[in-house]
Amino acid sequence: MAPTGEPAGPMAHPETAYPVEAYDPEGPPPALPPGHGGIAVHVWCPPEARRHTLAPMVGVDGRPATYGFGRALIVVPAGERLVEVQYVEPQRSMMVTVGEGQVVPVEYAASYDAVASGSLGTGPQRPRGRMPLAAALAFTVGIVLLCCYGTVVPFILAGDVPPLALMLAPVVGLAAGGLFLLFWFRRRRR
Repeated sequence: MAPTGEPAGPMAHPETAYPVEAYDPEGPPPALPPGHGGIAVHVWCPPEARRHTLAPMVGVDGRPATYGFGRALIVVPAGERLVEVQYVEPQRSMMVTVGEGQVVPVEYAASYDAVASGSLGTGPQRPRGRMPLAAALAFTVGIVLLCCYGTVVPFILAGDVPPLALMLAPVVGLAAGGLFLLFWFRRRRR
């Protein structure tokens, strides 16, 4: 079991065109048929994102191969191969060259948030999405504080704080921050 708490390995997709085997990078090298190589996929998700992250599907050359989190070996004919990761629509893709008898490691790290797509590469990958989310939350808190300062502080300095001002300032700040997040996330999806 990997440190992220992922299951033992992804499952072969029912419509796969390629053989899928369990894969352990520390174990003995796999026996590959002549003229074939392997794509060792490692699909994982940060533990904080498990509640909202769907299990991705990994495809090779436009055909489904595996789905779920974990490690698997996809046995493919040697040559250039297109590796894609998708949920409902394609998220990330890359070309890999698989030599005869060679195993090419490919890793996909799902993102922290449900909006950003994950990271795909041939080396260790870091999940995406945490920094923009933190920046958006900090911006929202800043807007709330700014609204509170502009609405409530003059009344506090004057000595009389109307209850409506105390209730309205955070509502206006949250609404402004929510609109900012809505437009920011919609822009990121395009």
